[in-house]
Amino acid sequence: MLFLYAEDSNYSSVYTTLKECRVIESSANNPDAEIDYFSEECPGREDYRIFLKGMDSRSWLVIKKGDKIIADFFEEIMENAPGNFPYVSGKLAEWRYKGKTPIAVIIAATQEMLKNTMAT
Repeated sequence: MLFLYAEDSNYSSVYTTLKECRVIESSANNPDAEIDYFSEECPGREDYRIFLKGMDSRSWLVIKKGDKIIADFFEEIMENAPGNFPYVSGKLAEWRYKGKTPIAVIIAATQEMLKNTMAT
């Protein structure tokens, strides 16, 4: 990965892990669950909180500032991958800053199409 910027650039990046998250809820703890699901809180920055959520082999991020949801990527994930199984595949969240102000969060995501293995 290559980043180009001016020497006196006011932009910077800080990385937080998406692998050392605290489980909030999980179908693994619910013997009556009919579908797999989970919700985890991962390390954030400043007053921003980042949640990794998933169900049915899909996952997405929810970002909160304090307790207010400012981004829930469920709709974007499902609308842009109909019939597929998109999931957060990266191990890190990149927090982009301009000076001391956070301006973006970048994560890696991918998708898979499950193959129909049933004989017709």
